Amino acid sequence: HSFARPDEVRSTHIDLDLVLDFADQRARGTATHTLLRRDRNAPFVVDSHGLDVQRVVDQNRRELPFRRGAHDALLGEPLTIELRPDT
Repeated sequence: HSFARPDEVRSTHIDLDLVLDFADQRARGTATHTLLRRDRNAPFVVDSHGLDVQRVVDQNRRELPFRRGAHDALLGEPLTIELRPDT
């Protein structure tokens, strides 16, 4: 069960750079995804739950638009990232 569409775009590797704040019960940092794109026009969709995404950038540090979908009790929320053709 997932909002993701791995037949269009999927993550093949994730590099996490996190700082854990145990007092605030938070993790802050970045997640860098290496993508396999089968459909150059499709967005990258991932499942999320309680994430506070500040911004999304591509490999050239260009901002990418993103949006959260409606919450589902089982799946959380879809996070949809619009990719450029050269991302």
